[in-house]
Amino acid sequence: MRGAGPPASASVPEVGIQLGGACAPGRRGRVVGALFTAAAALIGGCSSGASHAAGDPQASGAPRSSPAEASPRPSAPSPLDVYAHIGVGMTNPRWADDPYRIYVPNSLSDTVTEISPRTYKIIRTFPVGGQPNHITPSWNGSVLWVNNTDGYTLTPISPKTGMPGQPVPVADPYNLYFTPDGKNAMVMAEALSRIDFRNPRTMRLRYSMPVPCAGVNHMARWPVASSARGCCGSISGNERWNGP
Repeated sequence: MRGAGPPASASVPEVGIQLGGACAPGRRGRVVGALFTAAAALIGGCSSGASHAAGDPQASGAPRSSPAEASPRPSAPSPLDVYAHIGVGMTNPRWADDPYRIYVPNSLSDTVTEISPRTYKIIRTFPVGGQPNHITPSWNGSVLWVNNTDGYTLTPISPKTGMPGQPVPVADPYNLYFTPDGKNAMVMAEALSRIDFRNPRTMRLRYSMPVPCAGVNHMARWPVASSARGCCGSISGNERWNGP
């Protein structure tokens, strides 16, 4: 049973230098082999020489055409690669000077641990709100948001210093996403069965969208930019919901 608290709004404190301002593949067309040539050869072998000569386009001097030439097929679209822009060495150059770190939310101790992936050593562990579940980069990468689900807060971390700022009150933040244009933060309020659209900088609530399934907690953009799919988890199982 998770704790509950009233939704609230607050301004995001300064936590570091702010920077200006993250599907299934398409089906490939299948080429169908034509048996017309082989069938014509079998028919010709059973007929007389005269009729073969009269019916053979090559014998009469007419050019032979293949089935593909007779009915050309449109080329199939290339498969969609949703990871095309997150390959090795494709980091945003504005983040090049940020320390190389791993941040681990410890849900049982209400803390976050900062680790160096080069030495595997713990740099620091600091307290955050109740039951941190995820850590989400902001749309422009200037802040790392710790989703404190039971604490009803988001804790900002500076990716330049690794230090946390003052927590911001937000209702039931199990998970956090941003719209592709960066104009809205989308808080997955799992226990409240809704998605809260908020100001991406201040996290002030703009409006809430009820979701017709229990426990909305994850979301993925669909290949069509105007749609997304949410995942709802419950005791009885998992459901999927397509949203606009």
